[in-house]
Amino acid sequence: LNMFPVNSATAFEFAEEAACFHVLQDAQTAEERIIALDKAILVFDHIDEIEHDYAIDRGLGEILCWRLQALLSNNSSASSSSSLGYSVLSEDIACEEFIPEELEEVAKTISVLEMIHRCTAEKLQESFDSIHVNLIPLLFETIERYMSLIIHHSCNNDWPFIAVSNCVKLVGYFSTLVNGHILLDRHNPYLNVMLQVLSFRPRSADDVMIDVVIWALWLLSTYPFKHKLLSKDGFIDFVISSAKGVNSNREMKEGSIVCLLNLLEFEEAQKTMVSNDRFLIFLITIMEEPCCPVAERRDIWMKYHAAKAARLLCTPAVNADRLCLFENGVFVRTLVNLVMADCEAWNAACGLCHLANNSELARNSMLYRPDFIDILAKTALSNSNGAIAAEALSKLLPNMESFDAFTRIVRLMTIRSNFCMNAAVEAILERMSVSEKTRIMMASDESMISILIEMSRNYKNTYVMSQATKAIFFFTLEDQCKDKIRGDQDIVFALCDVIRQAKIGESSKSSDFHASAAYATVALCNLCVDGESDDNILTVLIA
Repeated sequence: LNMFPVNSATAFEFAEEAACFHVLQDAQTAEERIIALDKAILVFDHIDEIEHDYAIDRGLGEILCWRLQALLSNNSSASSSSSLGYSVLSEDIACEEFIPEELEEVAKTISVLEMIHRCTAEKLQESFDSIHVNLIPLLFETIERYMSLIIHHSCNNDWPFIAVSNCVKLVGYFSTLVNGHILLDRHNPYLNVMLQVLSFRPRSADDVMIDVVIWALWLLSTYPFKHKLLSKDGFIDFVISSAKGVNSNREMKEGSIVCLLNLLEFEEAQKTMVSNDRFLIFLITIMEEPCCPVAERRDIWMKYHAAKAARLLCTPAVNADRLCLFENGVFVRTLVNLVMADCEAWNAACGLCHLANNSELARNSMLYRPDFIDILAKTALSNSNGAIAAEALSKLLPNMESFDAFTRIVRLMTIRSNFCMNAAVEAILERMSVSEKTRIMMASDESMISILIEMSRNYKNTYVMSQATKAIFFFTLEDQCKDKIRGDQDIVFALCDVIRQAKIGESSKSSDFHASAAYATVALCNLCVDGESDDNILTVLIA
């Protein structure tokens, strides 16, 4: 006991574990081994990482791995050859054809293996490096054999479930290591056995296998080789079926959506998964659930994950028309409703912005909701990724049917002299190009003229200044527009100021200042129609 801590209670616990090692090593008969395993389960069923580290250091992992290999070799005669390269139970083989004691011993051996690997990350890595070559094939073989018993309801005891459950947990522990997934993936059956677990359909809402399926879903959600998952036939349908089963619970649904969401981080998956109708309906169903302030945390997270998945689907330009046309536009309407309900509005708004930037169909469907466009403008102003919303608005605003709504939103966008104001002035120029009638209407609107005058005096944002001056210049090209603005002294003063600014200090080096001054000069010339022209105009032109 010299190696144990001074604390007598802790020393006693270590002494118990040391006794277990000897019993497990020395046990000869099946009965002796099961007694030893029962003792080990009592001793190791805790979460004290230091004690488990001691078990790993003493080599208990290697002892149990060797014992598991011998057990699986003994009962391999009860199984047939698997297409995956391991032994797998035939559908017509009943649980009774496995020796009950061997089923029990396998399950308990794997249980103790799982318990001792509740150790520190350092010891977990050491154990994995030491035994993974031998242990991982044994875990996969166990899952294959006993999942067949579970799926076909061929057993009247819990040993297959206990064995599979702890195998999946062990794989999950190892997958968290730096090289975990990489080494696990070198064994061909890795994905296949996980899909075998996902293929299970719970018989009731409290089926004990539900937790195992959830473990498998979360494990696959961290799988780094997305292209392999994407190319796996039926993978997406397996995951969706796990979530939509009659007895699936919220945790299964959340695990499914997280698994699919992580797959969507892979750009190729965004372009491939959009063609899966079941997947789109799955997302829409979750997003359409009422936004309730007292909803369970898990429901809130599911809606968040679904909205984020929808946003990622909207990112590739090639997906836009497919999403807009799906089920007569239900995908777009669902996202709009989320924005209007202020429920996962950021993800939904970003997704709609991508669609608006890439699809005329999307823009047309959004134009009928000026209230939504108003919210989109506020999103552009207040969000860290507002540039996407501003770009979408620059394409939506010019085609808005209501001129009053257009002017109100443009005014809102000028609050910030950044990409929002850029989008606003671009929308004004785009709308002016529609027709002469539109230009006359805009020139007659005091609010629109006021917006353009303010923009033309924005010397810090020279792009906005030049584009606003350009818009005023366009007004002076037509007689009816000139008649509307000639009497507005503010316009004349604004144009004069633009020309003066182009000659102050270093500002003349800016091409935007030169462009602004040029537009302002020609605009002023256009407004000079007789010898009684405004003195301000003459003064500036002579200077």
